Amino acid sequence: VSSLSSEGVLTPITTVDVGPNPGRTHVFEADGVQYLAVGMGTLSGIKLFNLSGSAPYLTLVGSVSPIRLNSPTGIESVSVDGGTFLYVSGDFTDFVETFSDAVYVLEVSDTGGLTEVQTVLDTRARELEGAVGVKSFVLGDTTYLMVTGFLDGGVSVFSVDQTTGELSDVAAFDGRELGVLRGPFR
Repeated sequence: VSSLSSEGVLTPITTVDVGPNPGRTHVFEADGVQYLAVGMGTLSGIKLFNLSGSAPYLTLVGSVSPIRLNSPTGIESVSVDGGTFLYVSGDFTDFVETFSDAVYVLEVSDTGGLTEVQTVLDTRARELEGAVGVKSFVLGDTTYLMVTGFLDGGVSVFSVDQTTGELSDVAAFDGRELGVLRGPFR
């Protein structure tokens, strides 16, 4: 954890052990509380920390491990009427034999706990192979989630249910067929 002065000087404050092989990170606010979500690479989990401006700076408040995503590659948060949700991309496994790329939906509780809500797997109609980039946006009254599929060279767009946080298919764009996307990342 470091502080950034108005002059642009970065000063280390403390070190927090988040576990071995941390991956993607995402900072967000829910109900006035700031959080840091950390995707755990080889542990296939998500750890959620409360952020504060004073010691201990990061406090572990929630985790899901192991989730069925190997090495989470993207994390995004969305706050809707039903609460705050994390959307995590990566490789999905059922721990037996099924492997696919997916988006994993987790609900963030008032205390920072994480609850599994939905797993959206790649299909022929989706462009999630090599899912890496995850970004939300709002048009009108609808919240959407875009996920880029690096290996598909495409983008999948989902609408976010305002109550449950679940995803519904809207569109998928195969950039390779259109000749415009060559392995989109974040």
